[in-house]
Amino acid sequence: MLRFTIVMGIVGSMSLFSCSKSTAPIPVEPDYTTLTYVVEDNFNLSHLFFTLERTGLADELAGPGPYTLLASSNAGFQNVGLGSQMQLFNMPVDVLAGRVRYHIIPQKVAFKDLPIQANQPVMTSTGKPVFVTKVVRDNDTLTMVNGAELAMADFEASNGYLQVIEGFLQPFIYDNVIDNMVNLPQLSMFYLAIQKAGLEATISNAQGQTLYAPTNAALAAHGYPDLRAIAAADPEVLRQLVLKHIVNDQLFMQDYILLTEVTANNYQQTMLDGSNVTVNLQRRAGGLRPIFNISLRGPGNTGNITVAERDLVTNNGIINIINGVLE
Repeated sequence: MLRFTIVMGIVGSMSLFSCSKSTAPIPVEPDYTTLTYVVEDNFNLSHLFFTLERTGLADELAGPGPYTLLASSNAGFQNVGLGSQMQLFNMPVDVLAGRVRYHIIPQKVAFKDLPIQANQPVMTSTGKPVFVTKVVRDNDTLTMVNGAELAMADFEASNGYLQVIEGFLQPFIYDNVIDNMVNLPQLSMFYLAIQKAGLEATISNAQGQTLYAPTNAALAAHGYPDLRAIAAADPEVLRQLVLKHIVNDQLFMQDYILLTEVTANNYQQTMLDGSNVTVNLQRRAGGLRPIFNISLRGPGNTGNITVAERDLVTNNGIINIINGVLE
């Protein structure tokens, strides 16, 4: 984009104007190479620029920095169901601002310099980290941020780095998965099952876990029509049900790339009850074949269980909300 300032002057008679002086301030030319203007000039980041303008963060990212901006592409917004700017406009400004701030790292971080490692924390301006995973297979490197693929790395602006990701990250505000679950009404029955099974403190205090939490509708279809049915159930039965839905490791969806060969389309995941659940991997073609979706099937299930919402991250683990009960 060509930007310029036109200065007009009038040359008058020396006798009339030779002694006059202008006191008007000289306009300061903005730095058009900062992160804000790089985003503005990139059509594929138009949704992100809309959020920066709406939240007032465009001015901040035009400042001296330094920053690293995890720049969500338009496809990244689409991947989380926010494909139109009207959807972003309808979000409360404070909620949108908090979500965008989770994409701002208050220092320059070159992703090419990060080690090959899973889920390494990098602190954001919210005071909460994102988790960066780098994996190398057959000379191909795949980098993921909270499970979202890195599309372009280390584009250098005058005040920091731009890292383009194929997602719009949801900041976590809860220290553990239990606190998060309490605030997810669609999981109220599974939360009660955890309580009745005597596992609430264990899960709350654990570090590095993944919960595949069935919705209330899924539990109703499984024979627990309401909270009263959960409350009346045998605690040992509920304990086995809950343990069948927990992995003793923190796994974003894309982390299954670390656990499988490039040609693999499924993975046998061991749950806390000792059972093996088949994780079916839907992968894109090319390179490391990144995963764009998963489904699950327990040994007693007759069909695959879909994931309704994935990668809800907290300080001590991840919640994936599923549309069925593993058997």
